[in-house]
Amino acid sequence: MRPEQRHPRSHNYEAGRSTQAQAYFAKVEGEVAKSTRERNTCAKYGGKHLSAAISEQKGKPMTNIARDQDTRDGGKIGQIASNPVDVDNIVRRAWQAIHEGAEGCIETAVAQFLGIYCSTVFKRKPYVVDDIIAEMVQSSFSKTQESAGALDGWSPKELSLLSFDAYGHIATLLDQIEKGAPWPRSSAHARVVFLENWEPTSGRS
Repeated sequence: MRPEQRHPRSHNYEAGRSTQAQAYFAKVEGEVAKSTRERNTCAKYGGKHLSAAISEQKGKPMTNIARDQDTRDGGKIGQIASNPVDVDNIVRRAWQAIHEGAEGCIETAVAQFLGIYCSTVFKRKPYVVDDIIAEMVQSSFSKTQESAGALDGWSPKELSLLSFDAYGHIATLLDQIEKGAPWPRSSAHARVVFLENWEPTSGRS
């Protein structure tokens, strides 16, 4: 029997099966959604499940890649390689070229980059920073919130009580550092306090 001569009953049967299938899939989707909702709203483990559901998926390993050169076993450039060893070698060569820049010369790499992207790089006049003076240091220290002392033993409260001459010396120091001078070697030292180990029975420390 040709398709156009099939009995109307067969059309009804196929339509009924399609409706049943749609209803079945809708029921399954509803059960899956309900189960997921219950897991995410669980008072004990819901936060963990919800975090896993919305977090970024872990990156999958690269399984194939286009060849970047002809190989001895007959592989041609542009063909897809799926052998893990070949994939690893191709990726290594690509990243090595990026790592070495323009033939390992950073000056050439910078020149090529600017030649391509210079027109799109944001440009403006350099910011002019005023010299650090005593008034600036005093104003900054006086607004510092009280907290625990630093490793050098100075606390913010103590720094806010210095004399104006001391602020001037600190301003000179910071201004020279901003202009390229190295930090004093003493700034790398910290104050360490040890508790004495006292022995009550012997009276020795």
